[in-house]
Amino acid sequence: MNHERKFYARALVGVVVGVALGTALSVALAAPPKLTAILVDPATKALKQTAAVKATVDDLRLVDSAASKEKPVPGEGHLHYQVDNGPVIATTAAALAFHELTPGPHTITVTPVGNDHAPVGRPVVLSVTIP
Repeated sequence: MNHERKFYARALVGVVVGVALGTALSVALAAPPKLTAILVDPATKALKQTAAVKATVDDLRLVDSAASKEKPVPGEGHLHYQVDNGPVIATTAAALAFHELTPGPHTITVTPVGNDHAPVGRPVVLSVTIP
């Protein structure tokens, strides 16, 4: 009986470890979210010293990171927007406008991030010139 218990205990440990590794492997092998971002009506908006961005992201549910206490959850995250080297705006908004931009060239970077604010996909960099 003692040998049977050890066998079943080892088998159970093997299954648990296998499931845990399989889950970790599937998370690691999951494709990163696909982000698309565009400037909305850039010529007209630029004349008003504004840039409006519309983003779509596949394979990432946009959620407030505070809901998960900023702990990573596979398939959840939000977007980071940044104009030039300014502050990062962390939001679930898929559309965002930037007003009172100074004349000259500007870059707007949109990055999909996890609940812990770590990038989970490639950023999209947009360019706009304010006359």
